[in-house]
Amino acid sequence: ALDDLRGLAEGLGDVQWAPALVGISTLVVILVTRRTVPWFPGVLLAVGGATFVVWAFGLEDAGVTVLGELPAGLPDIGLPHVDGGQIGALVAGAASVALVSFTDTVVEGRTFATMGDYDTDIDRDMIGIGAADIASGVFGAFPISASGSRTAVLTAAGGRSQLANLAAAAGVVLAVALARPAIEMIPDPALGAVVMSAGLALIDLPALRRLWRLRKTEFLVGLVTLLSVLLIGLLPAVGIAVVLPVVELVG
Repeated sequence: ALDDLRGLAEGLGDVQWAPALVGISTLVVILVTRRTVPWFPGVLLAVGGATFVVWAFGLEDAGVTVLGELPAGLPDIGLPHVDGGQIGALVAGAASVALVSFTDTVVEGRTFATMGDYDTDIDRDMIGIGAADIASGVFGAFPISASGSRTAVLTAAGGRSQLANLAAAAGVVLAVALARPAIEMIPDPALGAVVMSAGLALIDLPALRRLWRLRKTEFLVGLVTLLSVLLIGLLPAVGIAVVLPVVELVG
């Protein structure tokens, strides 16, 4: 992460202003509508507006990248082929994915349950994740896990139940089937702004201040974990986050 920040700082002189303005404008529209008219679908307005502007003014020629052509049809269904020499790397990678998926699902589940004032069942969550991963493997897709950014986007849009996920899935299918040309013109900076706005919504500074006052050790565990992610990467940071509370408990 620090390398990314260093690269960002070093590349400030090479900023392409058209993509930057598209992303910043999209982010501003999302944040302003969220603050002033929270019931309004600001994300839809912002992304739709950015897509129209890029199309109307031909901003692709100015360096604004878009999603581009989407693959048509359904993927091939079947069990993946694995060579014997790949088993070791596959098991190690699968274990890492499982660890990150478990911790991510627990953290995201508890975070949004606290924000929404409802209970969550981690056992049911993991059954769902496991079933989705099996289906993902059969279809040749990426491993499945909880997504803080997508959940935040859905929550910000007013989703409060599993029906929202079903509606979102149906919407994706209909959009791909009926609005493929428009989707292919969605600018990448606008999508980045959506993810950034969702991430900003997850930062709860009052909760951090309360945690510092009530449980300074837990606050320090979180701080060490954050620094570990920035300095040495996600997987080692997850290990550190698991070990530190155990050390605190034993000590």
